[in-house]
Amino acid sequence: MKSSGCRLLTNRRFLLFGAIASLLQLTFMTRRLYQAILMVGDAQSIIRDSPQLAGQSNTFRGGLNMTSTLCTPDTSSTDHVRQYRFDRLKSLSEKMVVKRILLGNNTALEQGALEDSSAMSGMKSHESPYVICEFVNRKGYAHFPHTLEQLYPCFSYWRQHNAAIHNPSGRKEKFQPLPKTSPITKQAVLVQRFASMRERTFQQNKQPPKSFVPGLKQALQEVFQVQILDDYPTLPSNVKLESQHSFWQEVVTMEEDEDQPYYVEDPQDMMDLRNGILDHYFGHSFRLRASSCHSSGLAANNTDIDRGHVSIKPRVGILNRNETRSLLNVQDIVGVVKDYLGEDTSVTVALFENADFLSQVDFFAQHDIVLSPHGAQLVGIPFLPSCASLLEIFPKGYWVPSFFASLAQISNHSIRYLYLGGPGKQREEELEELSKDPPTRMATRKRSLCPPLEKIQQGLVQVVQDWQQCCGYNG
Repeated sequence: MKSSGCRLLTNRRFLLFGAIASLLQLTFMTRRLYQAILMVGDAQSIIRDSPQLAGQSNTFRGGLNMTSTLCTPDTSSTDHVRQYRFDRLKSLSEKMVVKRILLGNNTALEQGALEDSSAMSGMKSHESPYVICEFVNRKGYAHFPHTLEQLYPCFSYWRQHNAAIHNPSGRKEKFQPLPKTSPITKQAVLVQRFASMRERTFQQNKQPPKSFVPGLKQALQEVFQVQILDDYPTLPSNVKLESQHSFWQEVVTMEEDEDQPYYVEDPQDMMDLRNGILDHYFGHSFRLRASSCHSSGLAANNTDIDRGHVSIKPRVGILNRNETRSLLNVQDIVGVVKDYLGEDTSVTVALFENADFLSQVDFFAQHDIVLSPHGAQLVGIPFLPSCASLLEIFPKGYWVPSFFASLAQISNHSIRYLYLGGPGKQREEELEELSKDPPTRMATRKRSLCPPLEKIQQGLVQVVQDWQQCCGYNG
């Protein structure tokens, strides 16, 4: 009798667990369906000049109605728009860590020689044919913005050492890396070292093949001839050495810096990265049209004849998020933009959740002004046109302005932020209070945003002025 009762209890437990599992699965499927509806079509997630958004903006013409129709912003404590700027940027040479490894002609090593050793002919004895940057898989680097804290500086290091990526023609000419047969050309190498195959697989699964980091790595290979390896390379057999058939090779790794996460040796390095990728994948004329606020190729609806001179209008993009920190009143924000700059102003609203690397590059390259919540979607800042300016929006209780401010500044772009909480000491108290309650802090970081429209207008005016001043237009 006792055994029968135990079996009955066990069966009931299985039924209960099964019901809970089914409920969780139904909840997950419902959420995914909701996300799919919001995405408006897989890779077509970039929405350009939506007529529905344009229709909403008519509310603001002639009166600037600053009452959001979609959510209720907390206007009691929202801070003013402010600028975060480093007084002095730390350079690559200050932050990189240099070590030496022993390389030789031993082609029996696991990785063997690089794909093409023809570029190495004529090298002097003991002159390294490689410029090696090593990616170190640190804690938290599964989140790809932190991966780019190493990849962008690596590109700067390669460029500074003539690793087949130098632009000898100058900024205004078509980008052409040095030919591989050039006597000063060296082979750029990215060594990705993982503690285990499991760690490597985890990294790959976190970053789909066409997402930003894999796409950037592919571009480094295709455009700049960077070799990406899982271990250190060995010397090509045609490299002659004086003794022991080996020599010491310099290898650099990039040091973490919470205060200034991104750093390069020269902002021109980021411009070369942008120009090379735009030339290769989109064409030289697109790059010239996309990369300058003075380009004669701007669309006609972005120019006005005003008081006898031509006023160049900025191309404005609103880069939203689909799940966490989503702008709830994005339609009203479009209205504010069009009210300030004119109904014929080009305004693009984009989501990047399903957008591949080149789609994201395309978006950044064609916008002079970007408004966006804080988030990983901003890692493409280096691909913005010259003089571009950004407005970054933080929820109350979450404030890390230095992260993307450092990326903007090493790319020669300006950035301002809007914190949806109190200013100064009040903000510090808000952040300190949340630090004592990790679950609430995480929930706060994911909260959807409803920024006050008058603050958006204030920020828009300032970032447009930054863009105008950089472009040399003060009309």
